[in-house]
Amino acid sequence: MEAIFYLSAWGAGLSTILAVFSLYDRTRSRPIVRASAEIVSRSVEADGQFVTAKVKMGPYGDEQLREFYIEFKAMNYGSKPISLQHIYIETAKNLSYLTPDGLPIVLEGQTSALFKAQKEHFDSISLKTKEREKNEILSIGFVDGLDRRYPVPLRQLQAILEESMTLPTTIALYSRKEAPDDLVIAFQTVAPVVIKPRSEQVFSFKQKILSRLPKNVR
Repeated sequence: MEAIFYLSAWGAGLSTILAVFSLYDRTRSRPIVRASAEIVSRSVEADGQFVTAKVKMGPYGDEQLREFYIEFKAMNYGSKPISLQHIYIETAKNLSYLTPDGLPIVLEGQTSALFKAQKEHFDSISLKTKEREKNEILSIGFVDGLDRRYPVPLRQLQAILEESMTLPTTIALYSRKEAPDDLVIAFQTVAPVVIKPRSEQVFSFKQKILSRLPKNVR
């Protein structure tokens, strides 16, 4: 009886281990996307696409002219590729889809990719006070070919919004000559953007040719 008990326990333990490995294998055999984002800066001598500001750099506090932008990173920890179409920015009223350089893309398993977006997408101005205010963005991240979202952690989003308030912006209030009191918030965009009301649940783009990311890109 004691031998039978040990054999039964060993069999149950082995079954549990096999089930865990099977679950792990099924999990790894699909795309596993993690998104992140942060504000970064670089020398304005690059291409001058983004907003610039003089900042003190180095041990002697020398002033340098640098440009600031949001760097998005998509990481596919799985073993299967996934088609990422756009970067999304969701507010209480609108859902914006950005398509910066590099998107759409087929992100292979065990690889990552970086994308740049203007910080002005995260800035805001009060129409009442005409002063800058913190933008009330609910969520940001990537959207795949089936409109599934891969959000950036909320703490990173809040850090971006707070830091962006301390940096210069090109966002401003504009009006038409025939309606000077009808103000709108605007800026010149670098990448294509489509803005949809959140009430419109269905959102689709024309099919585009995707670029494939080399497997050696990390």
